[in-house]
Amino acid sequence: MWMTLTLAMVLNAATAKDSSLTIANDRLTYGYLGAARKDEEFLPGDTCFLAFDVQGMTFDAAGKAAYSLSMEVQNEKGETRFKQVPNKLQAQNYLGGTMLHSVAHLQIPMEAKPGTYTLRLTIEDRASKATKTLERKGKVLPADFGIVQVGTTADAEGITAVPPLGTVGQSLFVNFSVVGFERDKARKQPDVEVSMRLLDEQGNPTTTKPLTGSARSGIPDDYKLLPMQFGLTLNRTGKFTVEVSANDKLSNKTAKVSFPIKVTTLD
Repeated sequence: MWMTLTLAMVLNAATAKDSSLTIANDRLTYGYLGAARKDEEFLPGDTCFLAFDVQGMTFDAAGKAAYSLSMEVQNEKGETRFKQVPNKLQAQNYLGGTMLHSVAHLQIPMEAKPGTYTLRLTIEDRASKATKTLERKGKVLPADFGIVQVGTTADAEGITAVPPLGTVGQSLFVNFSVVGFERDKARKQPDVEVSMRLLDEQGNPTTTKPLTGSARSGIPDDYKLLPMQFGLTLNRTGKFTVEVSANDKLSNKTAKVSFPIKVTTLD
């Protein structure tokens, strides 16, 4: 079953003088507020995050906007596989400016059929009655071994999403899951090894050995996803690349995901 987890808007906007509603800068990301995702291919069990910016929303004297947001997913035949009716929502202006940042995300079911799908988001300004639709295509791959649900959080519980950006001394948690793993026929358990390393701007590893982990026992029979996590302490400024790898020792399949992070200091 297709499941929408959130349709969220983060407001950075003041009263708009231009009544035309526009959507721009749409991009796929690794998690909420995450780094840009370059590919548009998803394994079953992954989550599609789509971020975009809205211009031209109407705000009242108190800085509030009333809007509706709906979502629809269609397959290559134009058949609707998921539909969320418009939600009546509000956003509050705090910082001024003219941009309304929005994020929608959709969980791809484990039983999703391979193919190209169209994600359609429609936003309505309930004050001006103006509407705008954003469409993005994505490809669901055949079920296979891979790394899914990648994102960064401020907490080990994986609840508070943060961008891959931090200050010196801050902790950052890299969350992900492994899907499509095999199980040993006798023990009924997987044998998956994972690792994470960081590369500096020159592409050199920042440590001699990567962080490592594994899943070999205690995994319930009905688990199709293996949630994993690595924690980082940001000890110096710079631009780095996080590289997460997974290896299914039973099928000899491997997977890798990478994304940038930036560490700064407060002035």
